[in-house]
Amino acid sequence: MKRILLGFGIVAVIAAVAIYAYREPLMEAVAAQLTKDMFVAGDSDAFDPGVPIDAAFPKIHATYAGAELRDIDAFAGSRGTVFIANRSVVW
Repeated sequence: MKRILLGFGIVAVIAAVAIYAYREPLMEAVAAQLTKDMFVAGDSDAFDPGVPIDAAFPKIHATYAGAELRDIDAFAGSRGTVFIANRSVVW
């Protein structure tokens, strides 16, 4: 009986050392298995809303500080402009 317990103990220690030594590849394999169907490779449909990246922004029609604006360049600073538009808001 003692030999069996000693054998299981030795196997457990060897398994623990192996898991510790190969923990990074094991964690990557587990993460890959858990997330294999979670992400898609890319955008595969034909619907692409909005302005393409690095394209000139289209003319706008807005009122700011009492003045009519038709060009976003009026907001441009020395480091460029960040413009966020939300067209799907129900007021």
